[in-house]
Amino acid sequence: MPEVISTFKSTLIEFCEVANWITSQVFEINSIDAVSSSTIINKIDALQPVAIKYNKSFRSSDILIDDDVILKLENSSSSLWNSIAIAIKANHDQNVLLMRCKLFSSILLSVHESLVPTVNMKLRTFKCYVNCLKTILDYKIQEANLINKVNENADTYLRILNEVKDLTTVESTELKTLKFEFYILNFQLVLKDNDIETAKIYYGKVGIRDNLEIIQNDLLIEVTRVIYNAMTDLHKDNETSHLLDVIFFLKEVHSFLELPVENLKAHIDYSNIRYKNLILLTKCLITQFTDLNECESYLNALQSEYSRKIEPYILNVSLIKKKDITDYDSINEILIRMITSVDISSNFESIMGCINEFAEANTKMALVSLDYMFTNKIDPQQETELLEKLLLTRVFITTQSKTMNESDILKSLETFCENLKKILMHRLTKNTVSCIITLLWNSGKKLEKMEKYNEAINYYELALDELFCKDYTEIAKIQRALQSCYIMNEDFENAEKVYHKMKEFDKKSPLTQLLMTKISLQKNDKSSVLQCLEKIKNSDEDNSINAFILAITECKKLPELVVSGVTLLFEKLQDKEQGKGTTTNWSVPTLCLIRYTIQMIIKLAEKEESAITNYFNTIAILLQKALTCLQKLMLSNHIHMREKTNDEVVEESISVDEIEWFASVAYNTAVRFDNAPVITNDQLQNFTKLAKNFMDMIPLNEFTVPKMFHYEYWQLKCSLLDIYVSRRSSIKPEFEKQAEQVLHEIMKLKENKEIELSLQKEQVGLLDILLVDAVSIYYDILLETRDRQKLGHLLEITQRYQNMEIECMLVDAVLILTDLPEFLQIEIISSVLERNLSNMDISDIYVCFWLRTLLEHNVDDKLSDFSGRLLTRLKINFSSNTSASDTLKQEVELIATLCWNVGINNLIAEKKDEAMRWFKDALDFAKLVNNGMVTQLKDLWKSLAPNAAYSDSQIESFLSL
Repeated sequence: MPEVISTFKSTLIEFCEVANWITSQVFEINSIDAVSSSTIINKIDALQPVAIKYNKSFRSSDILIDDDVILKLENSSSSLWNSIAIAIKANHDQNVLLMRCKLFSSILLSVHESLVPTVNMKLRTFKCYVNCLKTILDYKIQEANLINKVNENADTYLRILNEVKDLTTVESTELKTLKFEFYILNFQLVLKDNDIETAKIYYGKVGIRDNLEIIQNDLLIEVTRVIYNAMTDLHKDNETSHLLDVIFFLKEVHSFLELPVENLKAHIDYSNIRYKNLILLTKCLITQFTDLNECESYLNALQSEYSRKIEPYILNVSLIKKKDITDYDSINEILIRMITSVDISSNFESIMGCINEFAEANTKMALVSLDYMFTNKIDPQQETELLEKLLLTRVFITTQSKTMNESDILKSLETFCENLKKILMHRLTKNTVSCIITLLWNSGKKLEKMEKYNEAINYYELALDELFCKDYTEIAKIQRALQSCYIMNEDFENAEKVYHKMKEFDKKSPLTQLLMTKISLQKNDKSSVLQCLEKIKNSDEDNSINAFILAITECKKLPELVVSGVTLLFEKLQDKEQGKGTTTNWSVPTLCLIRYTIQMIIKLAEKEESAITNYFNTIAILLQKALTCLQKLMLSNHIHMREKTNDEVVEESISVDEIEWFASVAYNTAVRFDNAPVITNDQLQNFTKLAKNFMDMIPLNEFTVPKMFHYEYWQLKCSLLDIYVSRRSSIKPEFEKQAEQVLHEIMKLKENKEIELSLQKEQVGLLDILLVDAVSIYYDILLETRDRQKLGHLLEITQRYQNMEIECMLVDAVLILTDLPEFLQIEIISSVLERNLSNMDISDIYVCFWLRTLLEHNVDDKLSDFSGRLLTRLKINFSSNTSASDTLKQEVELIATLCWNVGINNLIAEKKDEAMRWFKDALDFAKLVNNGMVTQLKDLWKSLAPNAAYSDSQIESFLSL
């Protein structure tokens, strides 16, 4: 037995030491690290089960422990408890750890009580466990295991205390109080988890009505606050699912506050808790909407007892809406009572909220309540701030009304403004004026967009009332809006009257002058229009360029005014470039205007042919300006370098589609007036260079292959046109280089497999046509320079493509040039003929024509070979096609004649064998087309052969052919 006591003693001493060590750690809780925190938990986990076991052992057996050890245990446990009570208030980050320490301290005090089992010790220990629950609740500790352990120990002590007999009155009262608090705390804890059923069990154990003798006013107020707060949280988290339970407990709170507890109603918090509980209870009853009489009784109590509070009136409105949403008279009556009863200043926002909500359903009646407050509850001299807020609300509600028509809205606003003038005793602040004018402006603009100009005019005129606009700095904006509506209504007289009322500074505004341009155009006063344009031109305001562009656009039916306006615009832009103005962001709208002007001239030309000739130089100037603008846009990265989709909007930028449009205008104009007698070549050249410069601005590598080909094709086409037109005026070496470069670019396109696979058949055809044009221009230049080497190289290049148009062009070009050396002609034609004798894509007529041409000019060894190869070709073609054209037959007959003549020439030169060969070729050609000619040639042979000393066998051989 002494050994057992010794073990108990040593363990109790260990409890004391650990408790003291934890106390020291708690004092340093703000700087405690994870290792120390883990050590505390480990020590508690190790000793707490032992302490609980000792507690049970000491209770069941009499163990003698030294008094000094028992005292030491009490002191250590109490010190730990007190240190935790201080620390947990200052450090919420460690509240779970501190709560575990607090439970450990309570268990140690339980061990002490088991050694000193007095009623006071038992009550003290039970109180510790109750306090633990309160701490858990106060600091929102979500540790279910911890709560369970506290409750297990508290239940044990509650059972022990219930078994104690002969409690004194004080002890009995304290136990009842602790039990009451214990059940209330558990009631709150389970409510936190929405465990309503368990909450009801604990609530039944509380027994407030059965414990009135121990309940003082402070305790009852605290209980009602606890229940009210719990129901508030439950109502927030579960709007309707626990509505009946919430109503039950709120009714309980209401009844508790009627219990005969001394000084209950005199308690400082009584009125507040009763008011808030009634408000929540009424809200819930309105939501439930089953017992209207009960709901109305609570509302009546609220409105009679708390008539200065606004919430009862708001709830009353909600109840009426539940009963009949269209009972506007009752709602209005409640709002009037609310306005009459509550303090306007402190409840202003809530009152406005109610009236705004009512206004959505019935604006007219809401305005009655609002105007009542305005005229009866606001001191215009003392409450200026409230008055202006009310004024803003009045205008806002009226202008935003969905239940009033425009006529009623305007009439209401006009009447209100007249009344306002009578009671207003101070000048409205700038902020209020600005807000009111903005509301009126927005209403006017909305109607203007709907083309309801008369109604919009009324709003603008109201905004221009001296009440609002006397010191308003942007009055001109409203005046211009009013002018615009008059113009749309074709009321130009009133529009001019508004202009004359403007300040001189505002009259000079570009936007004002834009409107005056419209008025002058309607009056057909061209002189005034030009004056307006001149005033806009001279303006330095940022919006002057855009206003200028719009003003010119208004002149679209009068081309002479448009052209004059565009001229003025260019002068203005030039002024800007020279630093005379401060305008910005003009390039993109300028381009739009240029395009519009050119389109207008083109459209005019459709009706009047001479128009485009008259404006030829004007178009050139416009295109040059467009090019300049584009170059500036490119420098500022405002050119949108990709194809523009239908739904794409690029702010302050221009797409390549626009660039291509300008290029096409320049190109088509140049083509249209090529060789026109009224246009000089220099004028024409200006357009070709513009077209080329426009197209050169497009970077090809930023597009898909088909689109890239499209733009490159037009770049090359514009370059060719420029070379073609420019070389008429002069012969310059650079033309040859440019033409050669273009040809090589086309060849690269044709040899690019990726492009070939991506192109459609029509695009391939376009490229072939472009190749012909490029070869033709380059060829013409080389023929002029007589560069035999480059001509030979070009002939080698063209041989690759076997293009009939190119082949024909090569021969036709040299035949046209009468001053071209004969050797060069023969050399080129021979080359073309030689490579096409076996090319069946080339017509027989062309091949015959080329051989005939050579036979007419020259005879060399190659011609005999050409003649034989042509015969072979024609025999094949004639055998498969019996119906040769007359033109081809004539060509063959001519070749037969020329071959015979060549034979005669060889015979004269005593070249009998060569002559015989040519005679045979002549006969063979004749056989193909004309039997009569064959007979004629044989007759000639009979007369010719004997004199030429041909043998009889040779003569007979020829005749037998």
